Amino acid sequence: MKRILCGWLIAVCGVLLASTAWAAVPFIEVPADGWDPGPEARKRYTGGMYDWARRVTVDRTALASDRIQVDLFDDVLIVERSPLVAKEPENVPLYVAAGSTHDAQRSPTSRQLWAGTIIGARGPGGMPSTVDISELGNGDLISSFSRGHVLYQLFGDLLVRIDLRRVPNEAPSVRDPYPADPLILDKVSPSIAASTIRVAFGYGNGALADGREQVFRMMERAVAHANAGFLASGILIELQRAGNALPGYAESSVVQTLDDLVLGTNGPLWLVHRMRHLEKADLMLMIIDTKDPGSICGQAQRLLATKETAFAVVERRCLANEINSLAHEIGHLLGADHDPAHASIRPPKFEYGHGYQSPPSTSDRWRTVMAYDCSDRACARVNRWSSPRVSHNGLPAGTSRLHDNVRVLNETRTTVAAFYPDP
Repeated sequence: MKRILCGWLIAVCGVLLASTAWAAVPFIEVPADGWDPGPEARKRYTGGMYDWARRVTVDRTALASDRIQVDLFDDVLIVERSPLVAKEPENVPLYVAAGSTHDAQRSPTSRQLWAGTIIGARGPGGMPSTVDISELGNGDLISSFSRGHVLYQLFGDLLVRIDLRRVPNEAPSVRDPYPADPLILDKVSPSIAASTIRVAFGYGNGALADGREQVFRMMERAVAHANAGFLASGILIELQRAGNALPGYAESSVVQTLDDLVLGTNGPLWLVHRMRHLEKADLMLMIIDTKDPGSICGQAQRLLATKETAFAVVERRCLANEINSLAHEIGHLLGADHDPAHASIRPPKFEYGHGYQSPPSTSDRWRTVMAYDCSDRACARVNRWSSPRVSHNGLPAGTSRLHDNVRVLNETRTTVAAFYPDP
């Protein structure tokens, strides 16, 4: 009887698995005529955190299905549709260097076509592995698929594999760690309403190499991911994109870009400053692509910036949600620091203002947005800010004495949001 029952269960499971695979329509497939992406893509996506880049066949008609199948060479994933969140397109102005002033245009916008969750897979640090498939104005599709420490990014018909264990950290210190003009916080109790912090984005020529829309979409997703992390952690901040600027800037390094930002309207990034003033943006971020696989992911000018020093730089490849460098650098500008072992400044600006790494005894170690990678083994960054009131996988994500970035950001948000009055 037991044998009959076991055989019946195996047969049922086999039928269910077969029906699941059968119901999933192929969306990404290995091309029959070869996957070589060409010498330029091979060169660009070799070394550092990149494993490889390969050409794939993409069938957009599969997005009519509630389940799609994604062949990633190493693995085949089944993704199940989730409801799309309807939203109005954002009217983000675009400033392009032209002559002596600027030419204001409308930034091109992408269109989200499909959203889903990978069945049976978790992302970095045990986070849900979600999928967002969007269409650019030129018809190209852009998406990403994560499983554990591996991230696959889709750009048109190009698939790139990233090993998240090899992603560089952000800079070990802010650019100006010991300023002579510290920011004086507003002593008025913060409002219980969320603070809107407007961000002006500038782009280096290298970051635009694959077209404006691709990097704009990557940045748009990074901002949405940062806002989701604020919300999930109890931080009353909403980032708002104030504008995009194309200053015609040839980036060479993160450090040099920050130095050029400090020059203000007298430097090569004058257009970004001009846009910031016109659009009333509290913070300024430059998105660059140095093509250096060993480059740090980003750096901020100050830990708890003033209006005159609220600058940061992020490498384009580190905009991915699973890396989250954009939120990290914005965290610095609002006063949040790394985990205590890797603090940017000593003594700390806030004794309780550090990122958090889960205990070494954790089977799958993880870290919050501001923490550096663990020293004993790679630990994935999760989209949570340190606080004893925040939890992940059943564990607290901080301590009240040392690890409470949520408290820091909630204490500084109204001061930073008041750098410029809302337009």
